[in-house]
Amino acid sequence: MLTFRRSKFTLLVLYVFVVIGGSIWFWQSSQNRQLANHQEQLERFAEYISSKLDKYVHLPQLIAKNPALVAALQSTDAYLLDEYDNTIASSNDNWLFKSLTPLSEQDRLAILNSRQYLDQPIRSMNLIGDISQEHAELKNPTSSGEISGWLADICFMPLCQNAKP
Repeated sequence: MLTFRRSKFTLLVLYVFVVIGGSIWFWQSSQNRQLANHQEQLERFAEYISSKLDKYVHLPQLIAKNPALVAALQSTDAYLLDEYDNTIASSNDNWLFKSLTPLSEQDRLAILNSRQYLDQPIRSMNLIGDISQEHAELKNPTSSGEISGWLADICFMPLCQNAKP
């Protein structure tokens, strides 16, 4: 009878060790799989971000070739605009990636479809004025009816052969 109880106890202890060992092994293998999955997702995301940034890698060398543009960007307030009057480079971070003038719905959709700014909508600074002139005064009507304005010296310098003047 004693050997029967002893063998049952031995089997119970063995069973407990197998269950605990199996649980630990299962938990560690699940954690390793999850870690590998997350690492793979992180690498894909990093590659996606890198590919999005690669299209701007040529800008510093291109800008450095134009001394007038370098001098303008080193001034106190300088802004580099794209064809939709959105600031793509700015000495003032508050103006970066914003439209100077209100965008038409057609321009807004064209910018969104180009994914130039990923999925971020371009906010407008709602300045009023003719930005196509060399010396333009851009005004910003406030809700109180007051108008504050900026005098903008516009210098059109195409960065490449295909750019619009």
